[in-house]
Amino acid sequence: MFSIGDVVRLRSGGTTMTVAQDDSVARSVRCIWMDQAGRCCEKDFPHAVLERAQAESMESRLNGTWVHDGSRHLDQTGLAGQGFDGVIDPPGEWADIPQQSEEAPSLGGAAGPMNAQALAIAKRLNALHGMGGAGLLDFAMSYAGAQARSIDAPLYDQELLVTDFGAVGNDEGHDDTPGFLAALEVAQIRGGARVVVPAGRTYWVNGGVIRVKGSRVYVVAEGAIVKMRPSPNENQGALITLGHYGDALVRGTLHDVGIIGGTFDGNGENQKQGTDLNQDGDNSGIRIEDVVRAHIVGCVVRNCDGYGISSVGTFLPHRSELVIERCGAIHNHYDGFDIKGGLQNYSLISCWSEGNGFGPIPNRGGMGFDLRGDDAVILGCVAGKTHPNGSGNFRIRENAGDNIVLIGCSSYNAPAGSYGYNVIGSNTGTYVMQACLSYRDECALKHSRGRLVVVGGSFLDSAIYTVFQSPSSQTVGTTAADVTPASGPISVAITDGRHIDCGPRNYVTISGGGSHIRMFVESIDTATGSLVGTVVQASGSNAIPAGSVPMIDNLGSLLLFGTRIARSRQDGIRITQSPYHSEFHGVLVQACARHGILNLGADMKVFGGEIINNGQAQLGRGVVFQDSDKDAQIIGATLGDTQSAPTQAQGIQFSGTVSGTGSVAQCRFVGVPPIQGVVPAAWEFSGNQGYRRTGFAVSNEFPVTAVGVQAISISHGLDTTPERETVSVSILREGGVVNYELDPPIVIATTSTTVSVSVNVRTAAPTPGTVARIAIRAGRI
Repeated sequence: MFSIGDVVRLRSGGTTMTVAQDDSVARSVRCIWMDQAGRCCEKDFPHAVLERAQAESMESRLNGTWVHDGSRHLDQTGLAGQGFDGVIDPPGEWADIPQQSEEAPSLGGAAGPMNAQALAIAKRLNALHGMGGAGLLDFAMSYAGAQARSIDAPLYDQELLVTDFGAVGNDEGHDDTPGFLAALEVAQIRGGARVVVPAGRTYWVNGGVIRVKGSRVYVVAEGAIVKMRPSPNENQGALITLGHYGDALVRGTLHDVGIIGGTFDGNGENQKQGTDLNQDGDNSGIRIEDVVRAHIVGCVVRNCDGYGISSVGTFLPHRSELVIERCGAIHNHYDGFDIKGGLQNYSLISCWSEGNGFGPIPNRGGMGFDLRGDDAVILGCVAGKTHPNGSGNFRIRENAGDNIVLIGCSSYNAPAGSYGYNVIGSNTGTYVMQACLSYRDECALKHSRGRLVVVGGSFLDSAIYTVFQSPSSQTVGTTAADVTPASGPISVAITDGRHIDCGPRNYVTISGGGSHIRMFVESIDTATGSLVGTVVQASGSNAIPAGSVPMIDNLGSLLLFGTRIARSRQDGIRITQSPYHSEFHGVLVQACARHGILNLGADMKVFGGEIINNGQAQLGRGVVFQDSDKDAQIIGATLGDTQSAPTQAQGIQFSGTVSGTGSVAQCRFVGVPPIQGVVPAAWEFSGNQGYRRTGFAVSNEFPVTAVGVQAISISHGLDTTPERETVSVSILREGGVVNYELDPPIVIATTSTTVSVSVNVRTAAPTPGTVARIAIRAGRI
């Protein structure tokens, strides 16, 4: 009744969905769709409750009126979880963003998002839609619409069925390739037409020969499967190609072409497998070579021994304006979507990429979306949700150009050694991520070069740290034993009848018999009374496995606005020593395994936000400056620990040799000591809550009735260890008695809690019981 790639909806109404799997025995299908929050959803439905959705007419697709279903609302504050319905709100909400940054002098104010730091969004979207400022953003046909209106619409009323030219379908022994070639040739001769691949059949074709070489030609394959014929001894090439760069008569002339609907199956297990790890796979699904205004919508590309959908070429004016909408790439041996350098002005909208990069040849790699080119919008795309991609999910390559923008994208389950978002980029490029999600990626974001602006979004639960081999069970009760770190999940049974007050997605500590574990609870098995999750501490063992990586690993110029970072398996953000400048505005960093932010030597500014409750698995701090000689500012942030049982040690730590200038102002320190380590001389603190930079204290009484040296320890009450040279001391003579002599007190040592002072009684007091005290003023005024 339904075929893979069909667009359907519930008979009762609702959003449209794409059929991903069909079970003819159970008479049910698995559908995939995007919800209003931009998440990729899937569910099985009986045939009886579904109907085919009304397909948009060819004219509506070309005149810019088609609106995709996975709409989202882009809130200018960039808050995580907001949808995007194509409207940017008035810019007033941006007016209160701090403007202290020399890097972003125009941020905020009436200009709103149209500023230097968010220029990629503004420049791209305004150019895309021909608007002078913020307004209604129709992401349907986008910029292709204006040119497409000039097309002679009746040309698209001409339908050429491949079955009228010899294609049969549903016969593996029949070569359907000639039928496709003949229909495409007639379409080219006529100056444009729809080449229709009738639904409900599987067509067997050879790779590397089916090409669209005529302008105004669309291949319409909704409800059909186009499958590559077996070729175990010879590489074939792509299933279908738009353009022909190798043909001088075609090169640079092709425009307004596309593919609508259909499943393109590369039959990868029955193809000759590429063996050169440094070369691309030869048997791709859909390939775009040399086209202006190509449009691919509603296609599923799977099982290709190569890329799913790829665009190739160099920087030439006739490689531009590509739109790929609602397409899926599933279980291809290389990247799901691969955009080579040279493509300009392109969009990927509501696409998904799953299970790519796991071909039969080990280590070939492959990821969800591999991006190059210039001026691109990647909107509402999803990678790795149900099946991880072998080499990560979204990558902006080292030879990428400028102005690549990701809006409302979601990355899941990037495996070890890979990244949810890997922004390598060029040294001069500007890249933007807005309202993007990373969930359970090994590393959510790595940024290497150029400037990256991140507005809103959430980076959550980087690949959960585990210390037990699965399947296994550790009983924690009166006879709990020590455990050995390994890998895998664990089910912990509570055997002594204690009530463990916790719920899913929470941390809990369980102890007994001299042993303890601390675990992150994934779920609760009520039938057996077990907690199922991952252990982060066990009898004092190091809870962070070797090779753990931070949630965000930054080597370039990184700007974050309103981003949430939580539950990293190591640090929340690591800034590697570099000459670049980074800024974090209103960022929330919480519940990371170790430090919230680790700065290893780069200029950094933090404005507002919260850095709290870190150190969940290993002694950690909010912000650590380690061996850094760069400048830093932390203004108006909250640092510390708000938990009833704190895990974060201090708000800020200075470790190793830290110099440079810095300021901490208008911050709020909560729950734990604010500072650890020696504060650099050129750092200034002002207007902070919960942090005492100077203090006055008095020692207990000590006797002065005998000559000799007295050692006195005085609690200074400060929130940091004062430097010895900042401590001043004086003698308080009790009762006004002056009949003894003391040498000037000497400061011997300072700790985080006390000042040790030595004082010599040179002439003893003759009156028994005579005492004195020492007063200290510690810290810089």
